[in-house]
Amino acid sequence: MAGIELAPYHKEGLPLAQPLLVAHGTAELLALLDREALGAVIAPELGGPQRRPVRVLERPGGVLLEEGRGALSFSGLRRLVRAAGELPVIGTITAAHPRGAANAAGRLAGEGVRALLVDLPAGDPRLAEAAIAAVRDAVDLPLLAQVPLNEAAACAALAESAGADALVVAAPAQGLAHFDDGLRPVHVHGPLLQPLYLLAVQEVAQAVRLPIVARGGLLTPEDARAFIAAGAVAVVADTVASVSPAAVGEIGRGMGS
Repeated sequence: MAGIELAPYHKEGLPLAQPLLVAHGTAELLALLDREALGAVIAPELGGPQRRPVRVLERPGGVLLEEGRGALSFSGLRRLVRAAGELPVIGTITAAHPRGAANAAGRLAGEGVRALLVDLPAGDPRLAEAAIAAVRDAVDLPLLAQVPLNEAAACAALAESAGADALVVAAPAQGLAHFDDGLRPVHVHGPLLQPLYLLAVQEVAQAVRLPIVARGGLLTPEDARAFIAAGAVAVVADTVASVSPAAVGEIGRGMGS
């Protein structure tokens, strides 16, 4: 597939050579991936001294339960930006508080990220709107708003009116899983959820005019093409990048076939 413009209404834009992004990006992960297949890298949220090892449980039916990996250190972000070179790095912000989101945006902009992804909360439209406005006031980078799965269309419309430049649909489903050391919060991925994400993408595409990036349930090139058919302009490789780095290149190469 040809390159895309992910932020057509932003004065600087966010051109991507390929319509495939990878989430939870680190310099170490990037070294395992086919860079020619990628359009951008989404960095983890900043703040932690170090990342925890990735732990993934596979349940019947191909459901993947991924333990939260923690935040990325400043040194880890700097290594990622250097390793990415011309490949755009997108910084991640959790919209827990408008002032905190604005401060995080300023720190990320100072480290050389090319755009920001604001992870919007479910059930609190006022906070979501205030967080987008605060980030928009703090920095002038392209802003992607990641909407929750169960409120995708309504939250997407709110994000558009608040000034987002593109939408990520949707935040991974949340759950709990039992590891050897007890219950841990996890993100839930897998083919059983892909129909829900497809529906969310289609509903958002019918509700807003902003570009849509599909995230969730992406395991194969066929999945990627289904998201494009539903209205997305790009897709995100999430847990699959850690479980099978080679699959990312296969997805990227297969999107245009």
